[in-house]
Amino acid sequence: MNMEFVAIDFETANSNRSSACSLGLVQVSGGRIVKEQVWLINPMQRFDAVNIGIHGITPAMVAGQPTFREIWPEISPLLRDRHVVAHNASFDMSVLRYCLDEASLPYPTFQYFCTYAVSKRLLPDLPSYRLNAMAELYGIRLKHHDALDDARAAAILLLRIMEQKGSSDLLRLSADEGWKVGRMYPGGYAPFSAPAAKLKRKPARKEPAAVRQPKPAASILPEPSQALQLATGQRVDVTKGLATGKLVIEVTWRTMNPAIELDATAFLLHSDGKCRQDEDCIFYGHPEERNGSLSYSKPEPSQARFVLAYPNLPAQIQKIAFTLSIYEGEVREHFFREVAEITIRVKDPSTGRELMYYRCGDSLTNETALVVAELYSYRGDWKFNPIGKGFFGGLHALANDYGLEVANEQNEAAAARESRYPND
Repeated sequence: MNMEFVAIDFETANSNRSSACSLGLVQVSGGRIVKEQVWLINPMQRFDAVNIGIHGITPAMVAGQPTFREIWPEISPLLRDRHVVAHNASFDMSVLRYCLDEASLPYPTFQYFCTYAVSKRLLPDLPSYRLNAMAELYGIRLKHHDALDDARAAAILLLRIMEQKGSSDLLRLSADEGWKVGRMYPGGYAPFSAPAAKLKRKPARKEPAAVRQPKPAASILPEPSQALQLATGQRVDVTKGLATGKLVIEVTWRTMNPAIELDATAFLLHSDGKCRQDEDCIFYGHPEERNGSLSYSKPEPSQARFVLAYPNLPAQIQKIAFTLSIYEGEVREHFFREVAEITIRVKDPSTGRELMYYRCGDSLTNETALVVAELYSYRGDWKFNPIGKGFFGGLHALANDYGLEVANEQNEAAAARESRYPND
């Protein structure tokens, strides 16, 4: 029997993952919630209005509260050598890691699971897998973005899923379903993933020898045995002729400096090339568009995966920009010259066929942000535009350029770096 786990949820003061301002923790034993705890945390950092609007925690509420370093001795024994659960675990685990790094504390050892990834794997074709949507589906009461409520909802969601699967052993269920259990350990981590089941293809129907098949119309898409390699600016049709209404966009890279951490972000843009709201930014902290048309996951540390159901996109969205940025690049003096083999691939998820790919970044030097490629709507279809253009200023610069007002305390540092390291 393995029905014991701990569910957690972090809220942050700003876009920095070391800015935890609240932590909810729910302990489950014997398939029942046995203890709940919540902490307000003084992040010793600024609060962004966007974050306050999400969770309602203000600087005044954390004034006089302990820092993460001060509460860690209380939290650490609750996680060590346990099974830890979170909804969108890539976010919560990154917050935990960055808070530990900021406090110069060693990582604990535990295995972890993501109810967001599990829900997508076991319940395909739902319009949304956000925690509030899953809570509504399962009849779970939830005050969304309250750390304790979110942790409790994630715990109940996993219990309901295990009940549906007739399982009382989390590790056995993971093995049966092919989930890759996440791990945190001193000095590193391995992400959780719940890969989709491989499709079983039916054998092709054999036509009578006397019947001649008409020659197919010319298509810009490659044959199934090959993918089209694109050059910068080589715009091609992507969705014409595809019947599924879905695309998978994967971005991969290799860092030559193991301390560098990259974030992949997709911006949903209107006809003027701008976002209208913060929810138009799809990334680890907001992994799904409200209609379920675009979702984000990170199967591996050097891979980001977006699933696009383009018929479900709001009509006003005319373009999607796929970007990479280096976390705190200017502050830590990490630049794209230390990143290689940046590749974006477009796939048909119904067959697993790779349609096209584009490599870029070889000429980048001291940039900390990169627009890899765009998808844009044209006469009812979607086209792919390889770009490969670098920028200074990291994610903040990209967000501001796309119309999102994001405070950036690193502007002066970025300007100083730009003057010291001119872009050749």
